[in-house]
Amino acid sequence: MRRRYDVLGLAFAIAALVIATIYPAAAAQPAQTQPERGSPVIIDGTHIAALSKVTRQLEKVVPASSRPRLQSPKPIPPLGSTVDFWAWDFATGSFYPVATTLQRLSEQTELYVQAGYPISAETLDGIMHTVDSVIVNREHKAFGHEPDPGIDEIARTVIVLLDIRDAQYYGRGGPLVGGYFWAINEYLQSTIDEWYPNANLKSNEREMILVDLSATTPGSREFYQVVSHEFQHLIHWNYDPDEDDWINEGMSDLAAQLSGFGLPGGHVQAFLDSPNRNVTRATDSPLADYGAYGLFGLFLWERYGADAISNAIVQTPVNGIDGLDAAFAGRNIPDQFAQIVSHWAVANFLDDLDVYGYRAIDIVTQGADGITRYRRPAVTRQTIYPTGPLSTTVATWGADYITFDNLQPGDLVITLTSSISTEFIVNVVSSSTDDFANGTNVLREVSLRSGATTAVTIRGAGSTVRRVALIPVHISQSAEYGTLLYRAAIVARTTPTSPTATPTRTMTPAPTATPSPTPTETLPQPPSPSYVVRLNCGGSRYTDGERNIWTADAPYTPGGAGYIGGQTYRVGSAIEGTTDDALYQSERWGMSAYRFDVPNGTYSVTLRFSENYVSQRGLRVFDVLIGGQPVLTNFDVFAAAGGKYRAYDRSFTVTVRDGRLLISFVARKSEPSIKAIAVQAIGP
Repeated sequence: MRRRYDVLGLAFAIAALVIATIYPAAAAQPAQTQPERGSPVIIDGTHIAALSKVTRQLEKVVPASSRPRLQSPKPIPPLGSTVDFWAWDFATGSFYPVATTLQRLSEQTELYVQAGYPISAETLDGIMHTVDSVIVNREHKAFGHEPDPGIDEIARTVIVLLDIRDAQYYGRGGPLVGGYFWAINEYLQSTIDEWYPNANLKSNEREMILVDLSATTPGSREFYQVVSHEFQHLIHWNYDPDEDDWINEGMSDLAAQLSGFGLPGGHVQAFLDSPNRNVTRATDSPLADYGAYGLFGLFLWERYGADAISNAIVQTPVNGIDGLDAAFAGRNIPDQFAQIVSHWAVANFLDDLDVYGYRAIDIVTQGADGITRYRRPAVTRQTIYPTGPLSTTVATWGADYITFDNLQPGDLVITLTSSISTEFIVNVVSSSTDDFANGTNVLREVSLRSGATTAVTIRGAGSTVRRVALIPVHISQSAEYGTLLYRAAIVARTTPTSPTATPTRTMTPAPTATPSPTPTETLPQPPSPSYVVRLNCGGSRYTDGERNIWTADAPYTPGGAGYIGGQTYRVGSAIEGTTDDALYQSERWGMSAYRFDVPNGTYSVTLRFSENYVSQRGLRVFDVLIGGQPVLTNFDVFAAAGGKYRAYDRSFTVTVRDGRLLISFVARKSEPSIKAIAVQAIGP
């Protein structure tokens, strides 16, 4: 006999998860008198405990592969007809019927509005146009599709606009439920009654989302943020119904951004004001939690493949961190979760695309507007040296921010020690400006295993280096929090040197540095005809068959040449089309740029490629820009070379007028890669 579940004992206490900021109260009012609403803090009901528990149990006992559907589609009533739906009362933990009117109908959407809540025809038309032409189309590209047809055998999504019953509905304090998607509506009522005969659970047997009329003004930007957010939940459920909430909510906040309505601003700023938190786990500050989820989703989308990676994340059935790793492996992206979180922590402070940052938003020291510009995280400032020993406690997958200011001339030596059973990636950023301005930052990543000690030296403190930031990221899961000890001292020097961060004593391996450029302070002189720099990207010093010397790959330092970011990879396979196989067997991938500080003049730039990783066209596509101008767009090395392990070179002539030759790489699918670069002066 099939097992039945009695869920009368379910704890219907509402553990509300805040997912939005304070918005203006909605203008729509019911015809009848309703209690006056308080401060409209908006929450998402989708993953509230009582709802989530029911549908997760349903998914276990009635998986998607065996889920029954209606035998025939429900008839669609004429426009203007009254239709009753079941809605959830978040204050009492029970279902109630709500009478609605079918106001608009399209091939994709049925729009119902609760009776007694007038909305103008112009607003209703605008909602339908925006949902069908903007939100649905954009999310289909970014995430995939809702069930089509689903349980109801109808290829439309139902949107119900209603006054959701929550604590404020009854005149009590608390947040407004801005909307929700509940997967209980994806199950037949007969199935629910069979498994939960005494629970009084109700299904509308439709693909649907419900949006509150009192949380946001219909047709406003905030209203569309809620609609975009809930529609992603419907799509995500279609592919991965038991996905971890932090991934699912992150993709929903990303959906609002991609649909053109922006990240919910209160989320983002709440997180940046308190970034020392585990991005994978809810805390007692849900507003900041959702800010972390959404900002992390934006970082993944911008850096790792745009719609291709968001599709992979949503459609991978594995959950959480393992799901992200699986999605990345499927896209041939070798970064692991610890690296990604570390890079993200740097982006949340610097927002410098030469290192790590964002394109869609700006993180600033002043002028934040809560829409596209947000305040930088607060820092712990150290101004007197020697400093320490001091400590900081960091949550797993969290970050802290410490700066060293008031630097006197000399070398700044920072000694780092991790506590037992904890591991860190410590990002050390040196800047030639007082506010870490874009293009002035040099980054060094240092790995610290359990109980290890590492010393890092930043040369040029007080002269070429104005400020230094320490960004420790806790990457071990053996303890909820980890402690990092740090000390800092300035050692006098007799001669100035460049600001490159260099380890002076390393007891644990450190990953490859990912520095970014510092502007030159003097105008370069006219070029020498003999000027030439050849770099073996990702490899060591090499002499080719024509006796040309290719120098070993190295990070950029002011006045020199080298990479900004990225990792190395090497193969032993023979390379077709060259006698210098070794030059094409090593590579740097995932870098943002190579920078050459050169005298003004005209240069020949030769880029050498070979696809040594993916095995078909279309899997690695990127753009190359020189001096900000595109020279290769949608560039596919495999396609251009005609296959794998084949040499392919491209040469360009460029003119430099500011002493900086910057070769930038922009990922479209997977990460860009380069085998070698030659820069040679050919004229004034």
